[in-house]
Amino acid sequence: PWSRGERTTAAALLLAIAGWTSTGLWKASGSEAGVAFAALLPGGAVALLACVVLFVVRDEKKELVLPWSDATQIDWGIILLFGGGIALGTQMRETGLAQALAQGFVAATGISGLWTLTALVTVFTIFFTEACSNTASATMLVPLVISIAEELGVSILPPALAVGLAASCAFVLPIATGPNAIVYGTGRVDLRSMMRTGLALNLICAVAIVLLLRILLPFYGWMS
Repeated sequence: PWSRGERTTAAALLLAIAGWTSTGLWKASGSEAGVAFAALLPGGAVALLACVVLFVVRDEKKELVLPWSDATQIDWGIILLFGGGIALGTQMRETGLAQALAQGFVAATGISGLWTLTALVTVFTIFFTEACSNTASATMLVPLVISIAEELGVSILPPALAVGLAASCAFVLPIATGPNAIVYGTGRVDLRSMMRTGLALNLICAVAIVLLLRILLPFYGWMS
């Protein structure tokens, strides 16, 4: 049988799932009441309400299911990185910064084709994320490339997907991704070898991403 702490954790998980599902269904219903309800209970609020249960319920030992001493060990930096990146991307869209940057980018490069844009953002993202978290890279660049695609009047799917895929394909520097750091940390791969091989892998991945998107998106009819 489950302990009280395990039952409470399971209940909190089910509460979160129910909240996320119900608000999505209410919003999808299209009714004014449903849309208003979904707006009052966004996904973040659902998660917080579910977590509150863990902080207030006590187990058989009269201890909190999730004491603050345990909560402080959570990697809050990663959470803030995710939240900050999403907030930055949203504000870039809402303030018009992404649109202004898109107009400047189009004017400066003279790009007019969808696949030329996709290839360029793929290469840029791969090398940009060498010195920046892949999560941060994606959340900053996706709104920008969407605005660029809209400015050109082409489908947003290929360049946006290209950014998402390319953000995890940085192999030159140890700081680019966690796996890179682990490999370098073994001491069996020196920096020069990593940079030389990583550069080749970056270019191979860039070509592969563009080719796969060029073949698969039209094949599945996902061009819009």
